[in-house]
Amino acid sequence: MNAPKASWSFQTTSLERSFIWSLAITALPVITGFLVSWVIARWSGPSVVGTVSWVMSFATTLLILAKFGLDLATSRLASEYGVNSPGKLRALFRAGFGLRAALTFVVSFSALAFAPWIASFFNDPDLTAPVRVGAVIVVCASFYEFKENFLIGLNRLKTVYKVRSLHLSLRIVLTTMLVVTGAGATKILGGYCIAWVIAIVAYSILLYRFLPVSDSLAGPDDHIGRLVRMSLALA
Repeated sequence: MNAPKASWSFQTTSLERSFIWSLAITALPVITGFLVSWVIARWSGPSVVGTVSWVMSFATTLLILAKFGLDLATSRLASEYGVNSPGKLRALFRAGFGLRAALTFVVSFSALAFAPWIASFFNDPDLTAPVRVGAVIVVCASFYEFKENFLIGLNRLKTVYKVRSLHLSLRIVLTTMLVVTGAGATKILGGYCIAWVIAIVAYSILLYRFLPVSDSLAGPDDHIGRLVRMSLALA
C-alpha cells in the first residue's frame, strides 16, 4: 500500500531555528550582490557594471507598482490559512498570483512599449535594449518573489533557503561565464533572467506537489476581496 502523499501547511518551528533560517535567507543576496558586482567591475569595467546597476534599480522601482502589497498580503493570509484552513491554500495562491500577474504584465508591457522614450529621457539611446531587459526582469522578479513570500508565509524557510541558494548560485556562475566571454550588460542581465526562471520553475514544482489538495467542503471564501483590502493597507 502506498504511503499518503505529504503536503504542506503552516510549519511550526522554534523561534531560534526560524531566526537562523531567516538570517541565512537575508545574507544570501547580500553576499551574492557583492560577488557579482566585483566580478563585473573587475573584468567588464565601470560602464557595464554601471548599466547593470542602473537597470536593476530601474526594475526594482517598477516592481513597487507591480507588487501593490500583494506579496505581503498573500503571505499573511497563507499563514492564516496554513493554520486554520489548509484546504484553501491552493485557491488563495491562484487568486493572489492571478492579481500579481495582471499587475506585473501591465507594468512590464508599459516599460517595453516606452523603452525608446525612457532611453531618450536619459539622453542615452543605448539604454533602449537594457530597459527592455529590465521589463523582463520585472516579470521574473515579481513571480519569483511572490512564490517565495507565499512559502515564507507557511514558514517553509528551509525550502526557501535551498531554492534561493540555487537561484543565486546560478546567477554567480552565469555572470562569471558571460563576463569571461566578454558579454555586455544586456547579456549579463539575460543571465540573471535565466537564473530567475529556473528558480521559478523549482518553486512551481514544489507548490504544485506539496500544497494540500483543495477542500471542497471548506466553503467559499472571498480571497480576492481580502487580498485587495489587505494589499491597499500594505501597498
